[in-house]
Amino acid sequence: MTDKIERGSFVTERKLLSAFITSLAAFFILPMLYSNQQDDFLTSALNISMYSFPLIFTYGLIISYVSDFFASSKRNISGVSFLFHSLLGSTVAVPIFIYSWMNDEVETAMQPEIWTAGFTLGAVFFTADVSLKYLGKYLVLNRGA
Repeated sequence: MTDKIERGSFVTERKLLSAFITSLAAFFILPMLYSNQQDDFLTSALNISMYSFPLIFTYGLIISYVSDFFASSKRNISGVSFLFHSLLGSTVAVPIFIYSWMNDEVETAMQPEIWTAGFTLGAVFFTADVSLKYLGKYLVLNRGA
């Protein structure tokens, strides 16, 4: 029983650390790709992070658990999990599009960028999660509290 609890808490700790790594990647990657020409890098990074950090720590964590759950019954667990992480990560754009369509706030030109950012951050989340999964035995994650 305690073995399952330790593994479950390790998974949670690993997912939270993966979300943090993905948030750091978003801080540096997204402003380079989608920055406003009038703002400097730091201003763009902070503006983008204001939206990306909460999304990664809520939606990203949920999607990661759902992806792992669906992939666990498949033969190619890593490939299916990557596919789910990336595709479901890009679906974060759907509520943004619905909101912008109802309020006429976001131009339609931003839609491909939001899809691409979601897909990219889903792939980064997956890569960080798998890396931490394999490196977890070498790291001191949740060892004897």
